[in-house]
Amino acid sequence: MTKKIKRRSFLKYAAAGASAAALTHYLSPLLTAKQSEDSPYVNRSTGKKVEGIASTCAGCRAGCGIVGYVQDGQLMKISGNPAHPVNNGTLCLVGQAGLYTAYDPERTLKPLVRVGKRGQGQWKEVSWDEAAAEVAGKLKALQKRGIVLETRGGFTEPVSREFLSKMGGGTLVSHDYVTSPGRKAALMGTFGVAYDVPDIPNTKYILNFGANPYESGPFGVGTIAAMSSARAKDSSVKLVTFDPRLSATAGRSDEWFPLMPGTDAVVALAMANVIMKEGLHDQSYIDRNTNTNTSQLRAHLAAYTPALAERISGVKAEDIKRIAVEYARAERGVILTGGGVSKHSHGTSNERAVRLLSVVTGKLDRTGCNLTPKGLDSGSAGGADDVAPEKFYHDLKEKKQKVGAYIVHGCDPVYSSPEPEEIKKILADEAAVPFIVCMDTHVSDTGLYADVVLPLTTYLEEHGLEKAPGASGSPVVCYRQPVLPAQGDSVPYVDALKAVSAKAGHSLGFDDSEDYVGSLAAKVEGLSGEGGIDRLAKNGFYAPSRYAGNQKRTGRVEVAWKEGPRLPSFEQPGEYDNIREGEFVMVKYSPGAYREGVTENNLLLKEISHTNTAFINTEAGKTMGLKSMDKVNLVSPLGKLEVEIVLTPGMQPRTIAIAAGCGHEGYGNIERAKCFKSEDPFTEFIWWKNQGSGVNPNRITPFNLDKASGGQGWMLTKITVEKA
Repeated sequence: MTKKIKRRSFLKYAAAGASAAALTHYLSPLLTAKQSEDSPYVNRSTGKKVEGIASTCAGCRAGCGIVGYVQDGQLMKISGNPAHPVNNGTLCLVGQAGLYTAYDPERTLKPLVRVGKRGQGQWKEVSWDEAAAEVAGKLKALQKRGIVLETRGGFTEPVSREFLSKMGGGTLVSHDYVTSPGRKAALMGTFGVAYDVPDIPNTKYILNFGANPYESGPFGVGTIAAMSSARAKDSSVKLVTFDPRLSATAGRSDEWFPLMPGTDAVVALAMANVIMKEGLHDQSYIDRNTNTNTSQLRAHLAAYTPALAERISGVKAEDIKRIAVEYARAERGVILTGGGVSKHSHGTSNERAVRLLSVVTGKLDRTGCNLTPKGLDSGSAGGADDVAPEKFYHDLKEKKQKVGAYIVHGCDPVYSSPEPEEIKKILADEAAVPFIVCMDTHVSDTGLYADVVLPLTTYLEEHGLEKAPGASGSPVVCYRQPVLPAQGDSVPYVDALKAVSAKAGHSLGFDDSEDYVGSLAAKVEGLSGEGGIDRLAKNGFYAPSRYAGNQKRTGRVEVAWKEGPRLPSFEQPGEYDNIREGEFVMVKYSPGAYREGVTENNLLLKEISHTNTAFINTEAGKTMGLKSMDKVNLVSPLGKLEVEIVLTPGMQPRTIAIAAGCGHEGYGNIERAKCFKSEDPFTEFIWWKNQGSGVNPNRITPFNLDKASGGQGWMLTKITVEKA
């Protein structure tokens, strides 16, 4: 798995030492990685030798190691890297299908400048020199006012900040595809870290609130493998899931409790109350390690009885008591949370309440429990005003956010925002947003409204460096390198920013994206003595061999907050005020073949997930005279969507679930289920063309922000159902 790369970047920045450590917050001290031996690879179809190049998948932010198999300059296959500590050779369907995104015949491979009205998709191709000059000229003309950069975050976030700083400042709208704003706010406020890592391989009890790792978890197939392995090795390891929908994870659980959406907090607080009353709490841990005490918590939790939780959530009181006792008595237990908890208008409060269970039982930062390593945090380097994505969209709609130039990197607000029709109207208005630039691999839904589109490489054609949790929470540095040449005139995002910055008369301090990644790698403590950049290129990663003590979180657990509810509390969702018979709550979920901003127009994945049906509880559907495959309208105050339904016992009776990722207007014919001729003969045989491309549930989702974090309440949209 060896690939020759330039050493100049690593050596240059390593020599600079600590004085050049502006980005050291992004990479943590690491120990020694285990070397893997080179192996010959042979294409079984052609008999030719192929080169195996180690890299890192970017289908999500899990950081899974991959091997790209290249024959005669052609990428033939993507597999999991068996030596990689994050995924141990496993790879999900999104990772394997990344090959098609790179070779998609509808990719944007040249810079485009709009020639028609916004939204019409009329362009002329220009050179990179012309495009960069056009963008730089517009930004300079703003005289440091109103630049907004929306980005996918990750290892490029420091460059985005530096770019805005050089341009005189601006607003950074950074997406975190590992966690939601509500979850991040709760963990930062309570534990001082943005992410936690459940030590699943060593646990005895898995208590899951609203997470779905078997289909779309933030840490990818590594979590699936850990859960499957732990339960296979020890049949006593129990998985319990609270979720309104019988998700892929709920279906694999020992017990599933279909609660009302957004009521996880009251169930968790009732469980904490039971634990305290039964004397199963860890009083020493609470009194020694938190900013509250046992007596205060006991008094606060007394009102949260299992009977109250049953009335609100629908989960039986005796089940709440039983699961609480089981979790507390388990020597080792982990908590999993997902969007089902935090993607609500009170998502931060919900997350705080569920996380209290780890605190009252002392199941934190020890084997088989939830780990909170500092090494996973990327921090913030300043240089821009930070705004959560949904908060930015809301303020844009309400005309509270002034935008002179809107640069969008790999994101698609015209599709992914709440009330996207309103966002579309704003972006179509050149007086409201004078200049729009999209940097992406395709002309997205948002790209249709851009003035300039800059073509970007896929992750298979660029350098990168990410951090991901390995065994026992230790951070793993995951290295990305090209496994095939950049297609057409596409360039990495870092190089696109450099080109624009140079035209504006500024330097970002590096030669190109490889140079920039080399500067990050040079800050990894211990790496230079263990083979440096050559080691990364060979293995695809650099990992510690143990959970290093200097990576553990320090300080108290901040159970009591100064702002908002002092102690974790349940806040009744406003959607349940005056809810009437015949009204439902709509929740969204991500199917296994979809990752926002990554899988669009991928023929291999669209064949699996190309349309979306609505799932309704069987008895609730029969009461309305409905049957599976009927067409209905899902109606909210914003409008209605016509969809087919499936009746299933795997739904909470007042809840309707629908998949995200369908109903796009941009990207290409594949995304819109249309046949066309190209160099790929399969594009003429889109067999699902008569099924259509589904609907976008965001169109009937109103803004519903969490005041504590600015995140959107995606999982609780009140709707009615009518026959189409």
